[in-house]
Amino acid sequence: MAGLPQAPSSAPPSEDHPSPEAIAAAGEITILDAKGNKAPFNSLFEVKKNEDGTPEVAGDILTTVIFIRHFYCGVCQAYVMSLAQDIPHNTPNRKLLIIGCGNPALIPKYISDTSCPFPIYAEPTGKLYSILGMTKTLQQGKMPKYMEGHGMIGGTLKGIWHALSWGSPLSGGNISQVGGEFLFMNKDLRWCHRMKTTMDHVEVEDLKKVMGLSE
Repeated sequence: MAGLPQAPSSAPPSEDHPSPEAIAAAGEITILDAKGNKAPFNSLFEVKKNEDGTPEVAGDILTTVIFIRHFYCGVCQAYVMSLAQDIPHNTPNRKLLIIGCGNPALIPKYISDTSCPFPIYAEPTGKLYSILGMTKTLQQGKMPKYMEGHGMIGGTLKGIWHALSWGSPLSGGNISQVGGEFLFMNKDLRWCHRMKTTMDHVEVEDLKKVMGLSE
């Protein structure tokens, strides 16, 4: 990784990457921001430039894309809060972005409730998830470390409360859709992990290793 620390040998290995054709197709899928503005997925990897045409940031840029489940998932909310606490959000050569599978109108409330400092987008059709190899399941799996202090029952009740209090109980997204984590160096996929259960986001400490943020 030119210009960025290498991931240590203790970092978890990547799963199989989508084919180049799948990556290209994924790049054309539309994502939406909180205001409903549309852009292709591959626009997330574009390098911003100064007025003179030079890039704002020199060197390679590592972009970590976190695909969460539906916006009412208490487990994913706990994960996002852990990311907000443990992942730096002001490093020039690193970006972390979050994509959910629900209505983009819920993004402001999601940000408010999780204190998330990272950009959040929505892809309600599920096409992007499918193309990148993410699947659907309702299996819970083992309790992850990032749920410590939250609890499964508390997370479930929190999700139900949000579904009712946010005023759009059917807009959170497909409840069986699971996500994953994808790391791109510039526009090239370097590492990925896909959830196998509803509580299977890669642990934050392991993600930090892959990002070159810890030993």
